[in-house]
Amino acid sequence: MSRVNMDISVKHNTLYRYDGDVSYAIQKMYLSPRPSKSTKVVNWIIESNLHLIEQVDAFGNIMHIGVVDKQIKELFINVSGSVFVSMPVIKRRVRSAKMSNKDFGLNYVLKKETWLTKSNKEIETIAKLNYKKKESVESLLLIAEYIRNHVEYKKGVTSVLTTATESWDQGFGVCQDFAHIMLGACRSLGLPSRYVSGYLKEDLNASNATHAWVEIWLGDWVGIDVTNGGLVDDRFLVLAVGLDYLSVAPIRGVRYGGGVEKMTLNIDIS
Repeated sequence: MSRVNMDISVKHNTLYRYDGDVSYAIQKMYLSPRPSKSTKVVNWIIESNLHLIEQVDAFGNIMHIGVVDKQIKELFINVSGSVFVSMPVIKRRVRSAKMSNKDFGLNYVLKKETWLTKSNKEIETIAKLNYKKKESVESLLLIAEYIRNHVEYKKGVTSVLTTATESWDQGFGVCQDFAHIMLGACRSLGLPSRYVSGYLKEDLNASNATHAWVEIWLGDWVGIDVTNGGLVDDRFLVLAVGLDYLSVAPIRGVRYGGGVEKMTLNIDIS
C-alpha cells in the first residue's frame, strides 16, 4: 500500500486568567501525539505551571493529569513540537476482517452510543439506506455528505455539550458536532466507530483550533473528516481517540476559586 508523507509543526498555547486566586485546579489533557505506526515524533514539549503526570489510557492515548495546589491567578499550558506523518493511502473498498482478541473489548464499547452521539430515526434511516458493505468506504463518504448537506458549519451556535440530535435539528454545528452525528449514524449500523481529536494542517474549517473527525472499523481503521468531506490523510495529526468529545477533550478540568475566567488560545499549525 502506497503512503503519503507530511511534516507537521504545532504551537498550541493556552492561558487562563482569573479575577481572584485559584487555590486548587486539576486538568486532564490530551495534548501529545497518539503513538502509532504512521506517526514519528521529532520533538514534543508540554510546559505548564501545573504539576504534570503522564500516563497511557485504555485507548492507548497519552494523557496528562495536571494539578496545581497553590494560589495562582494565571494558568498556562504551552505545547510545541513537530511530527512526521506517513499515512497509508486508504483503499476505496475495504474488506471486513475479524478483530483481534486484544481489540474486541474496546471495539465492542465503540459500538455503543453515548449521550452526545445518540442518533435519531432520521439519521439512522440515512445510514441504513446508504450503507453497502461491498462499497463500505464510498458508502460512509456518502453518509458524511448527507450530514454536511443538512448541517451548516457555523461557529458560536453550539457548545461542547451540544448533542448530535440537537445539532442535527438546529442545522448548525462545528467539527465535533459533525463527528458526533457521524458516530451516531455508524454505531446505528453496528460499526465500531471512534471520535478523533487532533490537528489539521490546512486552511479549512480547522484553522487556529484543534479539529475532530471519526474513524470507523472496516477491517482497519478508516478516517473520515465529515466537516471538510473526505478521507483522512497525511495532513491530520491524531492526539487521541475515544467515545466522544468529552472523553478526549484536549483540556478539561475543574478548579476551586478564581471567580471569572478568561481564556486566551493561540494555535499555529505549519
